[in-house]
Amino acid sequence: MKYAVLLLAFLFSFQIESSIAQKFNGVECGKPLNETVAAFLAKGFVKEQSDPKKPHIVKLVGGINGVQHEVIVLATKKTKIVWKFAVWLPASFSWSSSKSEFLKYKEIFIKKYGEPSSDYNFFIPPYEEGDGSEMLALKNDKCRYSCFFYNEDGSLNIELKSITYGEAHVVLRYENKIASKLDDEENSEIEQNTY
Repeated sequence: MKYAVLLLAFLFSFQIESSIAQKFNGVECGKPLNETVAAFLAKGFVKEQSDPKKPHIVKLVGGINGVQHEVIVLATKKTKIVWKFAVWLPASFSWSSSKSEFLKYKEIFIKKYGEPSSDYNFFIPPYEEGDGSEMLALKNDKCRYSCFFYNEDGSLNIELKSITYGEAHVVLRYENKIASKLDDEENSEIEQNTY
């Protein structure tokens, strides 16, 4: 019953025009997973091989304005409502180009939504900007370039990430507040039933 009420409230909330963190390339966060994947496929994205143990996570790859994007779609485990998109932009291979890409997207979102709610741009010792080891600091999680935009509907996070040394990506995370709450509740119920 609780899920039915939440789902109705959730669906009703989309009668109102969405704002921060609700759409990427015209695809709305917070919709059923099958609709979301179909919307990305209709825009020319290709679905990558999924982990059969995690059917609530879908990876898609596609080009936008000639730039390759990787989109990870995360849905709730039971009701399969999309609560988050993680968009990985193409890799940069130097600190200056990585920082420049981050600042470019940050400025795009500042123009669109205003100043970020929180903004982090720093290195953790022993690293510091200008020491020539910025990419190593980023790989070792000793560099924080991240900003958040929040409102009543959800959040948008822009972050500079590195998984492989010498390679950095700007990652955009769009999160729907209502669907995120539903995900938390479903995870809690699964944990309660498991343990």
